[in-house]
Amino acid sequence: MKNNKLEKLDKYHVDTGCGFERLVMTLQNKKSSYDTDVFSPIFSMIESITKIKYSEHSKIDVSYRIIADHLRTVIFALCDDIIPDEHGRGYIITKVIKRAMLYLYLYLNGQRGWLFNIGKLMIEYFDVDKKNIMMYIIQNEENKYGNIIWKSVVEFRKLLNVKNISKETYDHLTKTRGIYKDVVDQFLIDNDIKLIE
Repeated sequence: MKNNKLEKLDKYHVDTGCGFERLVMTLQNKKSSYDTDVFSPIFSMIESITKIKYSEHSKIDVSYRIIADHLRTVIFALCDDIIPDEHGRGYIITKVIKRAMLYLYLYLNGQRGWLFNIGKLMIEYFDVDKKNIMMYIIQNEENKYGNIIWKSVVEFRKLLNVKNISKETYDHLTKTRGIYKDVVDQFLIDNDIKLIE
């Protein structure tokens, strides 16, 4: 736009919203991109570590999807030299790693080191450059946040069947127990638990 006037484009395109995964879903006649062979190898990797099958329970399905999608995001972000950080776009990577860990530990009975093991399998599968650096970063992040995420899991398991929590409970989780607010907030959103202030 120049001088508040629209200019004609050199080339005209229509964005159909049909990205790669949606195209594969359509070609393979699936109801979800998670049911395609884009994700099935990743789900096999998760199952090989957790020994829990996809499609046994809705929280398990969601956990598989989050772990697969989030670790894939982390791997390709690392390919673009976006590393976990406390600020900027690196902070998004940090949050994504913590959420994948939470779902792995909370719903798939994950153990320490499992996120790294799944990440390692995915890094090998995608055959990306900088494999050793990526594995180091994922392992380092799991080690860094492992204690606090595990502490979160212990507390969150007590809340899985509640509909509301009080401000006092929220403060107990974030201040007394030291669980990151973003982790608590995500847990509340994902489990449709309301914070009563």
